[in-house]
Amino acid sequence: MWDWGTYFLFVFVVLISFIFLRKYDKERGSNIYWLVIGLIPTYMLMVLRGRTVGIDLDAYEEHILDVPYISFSDMPILLSEPISEFIYWLSYILGGLRSFIFITSTLHYLFLFISFKELHKRKIEVGVFFIFYYAVVVTRSYNIVLNCLAITCSLCAYVNLLSETKQSKMKYWFFSIVALCIHNTALINIPIYFICKPIKNNIKKSILFRMLLMVLVTLFCVTILTTYIDTFTDLSSGQYSKYESLGKAGWGIILSKLPFILLVLCFRKQMQLDTHSIFMPFLLLLIFDIIFAQVRYVYPGIERISMYTNISSLILINLLLFTLYKKIGNVILLLFVLWGCGSLTYWLYLYNVVGGDGQGVGLMPYHLWS
Repeated sequence: MWDWGTYFLFVFVVLISFIFLRKYDKERGSNIYWLVIGLIPTYMLMVLRGRTVGIDLDAYEEHILDVPYISFSDMPILLSEPISEFIYWLSYILGGLRSFIFITSTLHYLFLFISFKELHKRKIEVGVFFIFYYAVVVTRSYNIVLNCLAITCSLCAYVNLLSETKQSKMKYWFFSIVALCIHNTALINIPIYFICKPIKNNIKKSILFRMLLMVLVTLFCVTILTTYIDTFTDLSSGQYSKYESLGKAGWGIILSKLPFILLVLCFRKQMQLDTHSIFMPFLLLLIFDIIFAQVRYVYPGIERISMYTNISSLILINLLLFTLYKKIGNVILLLFVLWGCGSLTYWLYLYNVVGGDGQGVGLMPYHLWS
């Protein structure tokens, strides 16, 4: 279902956030005032939403209501995602689904705050990045709440791929473990580290090894999902069928990214020169994402995991902007903002018109909690 009022509300609030985050980008000190102000508008949109905004909220409410009936036999399941189970328990204690929305929304934006602060320290602008991240990840978090919460937590880990210090490595593994305790799909962060960590010597052998690791990890994920995890294979039918297949994979998703990939390849040397060690980890992650794209259409469960690797494109978009902005100026900034708004429009259309077997997935119309 498409609702123009909701669409303009989302676009307006995202652009308001962009304006404040753009001010934060220009503030090269450690002042977080504009960062906080910039995140508040979209945070309020998420935390104040009604129970009909997102079709998965009913399923989460069932989990919350089941809290009093948890037995010792359920412990293996509880221990597999302990933070998620703690969120269910805390939500039950504090009043139910409304508390669940508040807790998960607050955690989501806390992780965004941490990762944006780190990106800012690395002199990577977050304004344009936020528009694309909101389009691709945050809008989905209205439905697959805990999966996207784990992805945003993982973003806190990925920004630490930009440094070789011991502290950065510790932060990477800390946030990866937290993400894994939220959602099991964050297990992908283990191979991501070894694929994307800085290359020190034997460049050709190192890249060859990482390419081989990408293929092996992809085959392993396919084997696990199709052999042991029935819930993922169920995604290929029912309310998610069109939703999953439209973002489809295979050559379709590569063709949709082709102009961006060509731009990255065209300006690769300049981007690497401008951003130093920042560029290579996310280029490798982009290659991993492209390999994943080949199996997403056949195995829909991969789509949930590939959301982690897709972050590479969002970071590289920003690095590309940084390089082109130095050459062209504000015109390219405007074009990238329009590109981001176009991406937001596309994903909102996908979720609300095509998704859910043509019935939408509940983002439109937007309602406040009452």
